[in-house]
Amino acid sequence: MQHNPPSTYILRELVDVYPVDAVSWWPGFEQLPTGWWCLLVITSVLIVTAVIIGLNYRWQNRYRAEAILAIKQIMLGHQVIQPEPKTQAMLNQQLFFVLKQVLTYVEPQTAKLADNSVLNAMDKLISHQSKNDAFSWQSDVGQRWINSLYNPNICLSESEMTTLVQQLILWINGHRNQFSIKSWPLSVVRSFVRGQ
Repeated sequence: MQHNPPSTYILRELVDVYPVDAVSWWPGFEQLPTGWWCLLVITSVLIVTAVIIGLNYRWQNRYRAEAILAIKQIMLGHQVIQPEPKTQAMLNQQLFFVLKQVLTYVEPQTAKLADNSVLNAMDKLISHQSKNDAFSWQSDVGQRWINSLYNPNICLSESEMTTLVQQLILWINGHRNQFSIKSWPLSVVRSFVRGQ
């Protein structure tokens, strides 16, 4: 038996079914006026710029967190605020090494400084907000700390050691450097030029 397709007479009342347009996730978004599109573009550019500035600032100042972590690890390694003279001499040298690394990173010309000139350089880098804090590195604690590096018979007391570590951490957190947000375009250009 042979099957014959139906004639057009049977199909004359059929109408094609057209699919409905998909519903947009944000209805009407594609029909925004030009002014709103400009506002969205400007806002997006500002947000991306702020994120880039923030990430660059954080990247340039990561040495602060690394130095504070190193100081805390040094202090945890000794676990005693008032160690014996030989141990305290080694502790003072380790703290000075971390401080000197930070100072050299911030101001490369200070790499050759020693004794009291290091304290002078640190005092110059104290930010204006923290200058009101009354602590000066030329104080007795700073002088005794530097002297203990050259004379192992000089020992800092428990309170002096606590003050020294606290002030080191405050200085590392609050000193001025060339990596401020105001100078971020220059630091980006410098880092780009150094990379080549």
